[in-house]
Amino acid sequence: MLMKEVENQISDILKINHYVLNLFPYWEDELLKEWDKEITNLVLKVSGNIDLNNFYKKLMRLSSLLNDGHTLVYLPEKIKETFTYFPFKLAIIEDNLVIVECEDKYQEYLLKPIKKLNNFSDTEFRDLCITYGWISNREFSINLLQSETSFLIEEDILELEFIDNSKNEFKLIDKKYEGKSTYIKQLPKQAKILHDSEEILIAKINKKILVKINHFMTEEVVTNFYKYAKDYLKAEEIIFDLRNNLGGNSGFADAIYQGFIDEAIEMEKAYRQVIDSESVASATMNLYNIKDDTAKKKYKEFYEVLNHQYLEVIIEKSNFKQYQGLLKLVKVKILQNRMTYSSAENFIINFDNNKRALLIGENTAGSTGQPAWIKLKTGGMFMITAKRVEYPNGKTHHNIGIKPDVFIQEKLEDKINNVDSVLNFALS
Repeated sequence: MLMKEVENQISDILKINHYVLNLFPYWEDELLKEWDKEITNLVLKVSGNIDLNNFYKKLMRLSSLLNDGHTLVYLPEKIKETFTYFPFKLAIIEDNLVIVECEDKYQEYLLKPIKKLNNFSDTEFRDLCITYGWISNREFSINLLQSETSFLIEEDILELEFIDNSKNEFKLIDKKYEGKSTYIKQLPKQAKILHDSEEILIAKINKKILVKINHFMTEEVVTNFYKYAKDYLKAEEIIFDLRNNLGGNSGFADAIYQGFIDEAIEMEKAYRQVIDSESVASATMNLYNIKDDTAKKKYKEFYEVLNHQYLEVIIEKSNFKQYQGLLKLVKVKILQNRMTYSSAENFIINFDNNKRALLIGENTAGSTGQPAWIKLKTGGMFMITAKRVEYPNGKTHHNIGIKPDVFIQEKLEDKINNVDSVLNFALS
C-alpha cells in the first residue's frame, strides 16, 4: 500500500475521533474508555497496512460501538463500483428473517422464514448486520446493509436454506434491487385515492382519511398534504401511516403537525455539547493532580467539560402561522413500526407529547437528533449525531423507540394473506 493511502486512513480516523468526541451527546465514562482503546488499536492496525475494504469494515465496527441510529459510516464510490446486490429485499417479521420483495422468478420464496444464508445462520446474519450498523435496531441495520451485501458477503452466488428445508441459489445482480410498492393493493376496496406521489399517498376510506407519508425529504410533502384540508375537516379522523418512514427534514414534519394545534410547537428538549475554552482551561487546572473519583462530585462541571459530558439544554420551538390550528378539531391516529425513524419520530413526539393522537403498532426505531456529515479523505462519509433529543418533558426514546398506545405486531400469516392488521385495527 502506498504511504499516501496509509496517511489518508490515519487522517480519517483522527478526524472521526475529533468529531465524535466533540459532538456526540451520549457519552458515559466506560464508553469513553472503550472508544479511546479502539481508536488506538485502529491506528496501529492501519499503520501495518490494510486495504480499503478492510479499513471501512473496521470503521463501521468502530461507529457501531456508539450504538446510535444517526452514527454510521457510508462507503466510498470506489468500493461501491464493485458491488453486486441481493435480487430481493429482506425484513424481520415475527422474529423471522424473510424475503418480503423479490424478482418475479423467485416468487415462490416470498415470506418463507430463512434458516441459513450461505455460511451464516439466520441469527449470525442479523448479528453481522448490527455489528456494522446499529446495535439496538436489527430491522434498521438489515435494511441498511443488505444493499451492501457484496461488501459483507463476497460470494457471487447466495445459497438460502429455509426452515421448511427447501434450498435455492440466488445469483447476485449488478444493480440494486428497488422492488415494487404493494401498499395500494392492501387497501380496502372502497378506498378512494385522492393523491399518490413519491412522498405521500392520501386516500378516503369511508368517513376516514388515510395519509401514508413515505418520507419528509421535500417540501412537497407539506404542500400536497394541505391541498386536501377541506376533505380532512369533513372526515371522522385522519390516520397517518408512518411505518417504514425513514425521516428527512423535521421542519416539514413540524409544518404538518402545526395544523393540529393553535399555539407554537414545543418540539423537543435538545442537548448539545458545549466547548468553551475558558471552562476547559479551568477544568485542566482543577483536575490535573486529582486521581480519584472525588473529582466527579467536587468538581462536577469541570469533570464533565473534560469528559465530553457538558451539555447545553434548550427547548426547541417553531411556529408555522399559515397552518396554525387549521385541523385542531380532527381526531388523529398514527401507525408506526421499528422502521419509523428520525424526523418521522419527531413528528410522533409532537402528537404524543400533547396526547393528540392514538399511536398504533410497534416501538419506533429510537433515533432522532441532527446528524453531521463528515467527508473522509478515503472517499466515504461519516455521519454522527450532533444533538441528543428527548420529549419536552425529558422522556427519552433513544435506542428504545416511542412506545405505541396499542401494540400490534405485524404477523407473517397476515403478510402471506395480504392483510394489514395494523391498518385494519385503525379503520375499525
